[in-house]
Amino acid sequence: IKGVIDQQIGGLDSAYERHTESQKGIPFQYKLSYEMRVQTYEKRLEGTRIYANKAWEKYLDKLESKNREWGRAAIGKRRGGELVPAFVSPRVRNEVRAQGIPVTDSWSTGDKGTFVYLVGEQRKAYLRKGLNTELDGLPLGLTQEQYIRHPQVQKKWREFLQYPETSAALSVAPITREEFSKKYYEPMLASRTNESLKTYNHRADTYGPGQAREEEGKRAYEATIAPIFGLTLSLIGALVHLGKTGLLILQASTGWRFRNGLVKGASLFTGVILISVIAAATIRTPLTSHPTYQAWTQASKAGATTSERLLTTSLDAMIKMQSLAYPVFNVFHIGLEAVTKKI
Repeated sequence: IKGVIDQQIGGLDSAYERHTESQKGIPFQYKLSYEMRVQTYEKRLEGTRIYANKAWEKYLDKLESKNREWGRAAIGKRRGGELVPAFVSPRVRNEVRAQGIPVTDSWSTGDKGTFVYLVGEQRKAYLRKGLNTELDGLPLGLTQEQYIRHPQVQKKWREFLQYPETSAALSVAPITREEFSKKYYEPMLASRTNESLKTYNHRADTYGPGQAREEEGKRAYEATIAPIFGLTLSLIGALVHLGKTGLLILQASTGWRFRNGLVKGASLFTGVILISVIAAATIRTPLTSHPTYQAWTQASKAGATTSERLLTTSLDAMIKMQSLAYPVFNVFHIGLEAVTKKI
């Protein structure tokens, strides 16, 4: 498993190159994703007072659009500094609240100081919320070194490189290939290997029909059984062709041949079955001698149906015969290559 994971990653050299490239990118990330956003936020924050005053002017414009005697025309003319008649004040306050400005019931519609202050606070909260979203919760005022060491940045950096949470702290300091291997690569390989091994600790029956891992069990079964069936068809075809070749040689040398096609087909079929039975009974390989394999073949003899026993016996024969088929195939393959080279 470790070897497969190492191959998927691309090996130590590929991982080392990716690590060093990410180190080069972090300072740019700090500049663009953090520092520039904070600077933009601070510039916008400086304009809060102007923004609030513009909001007040728009508020006055809205009052005047409803009645020429309201708004600016009423400044200093009504009791309590109100800019609208007393019976209109509650409605005006509700309209102001609808804009997100939390004025109280006692607020005078002409109280510019409170209005500007509340709009300013609203604006600051809006800008701060936007910055928090952009910075993903990072605090303000971080230096580049503090930014790199921050747990949140470290977490995202590890996830990008697919390092485990237990990985050593990342930094932009130069690192040699040997140091990288010891500090990051080997621990990463070990972590991924251990994680992959967890999938082999589940009970076998959880992969069966109707169980939690049914789909995974189906895929595993298909991946396991498909090559065996493919090999079975190839071996049967090879045996049939060998049988037909033998009959042709017999006919050419003695003149004897089958005069009935059905009899010929039945003889070839019987020959294939006999060879398979003999192979199942006589061939032994390290795989077929393994206790797990033996347990599988023995299980077909205890309480299994006739079809299950037949299927197990057939598969057993094909698996054992492959130990002969592959060497024969290699002989023909090597011979064919020699002939084609001469041509």
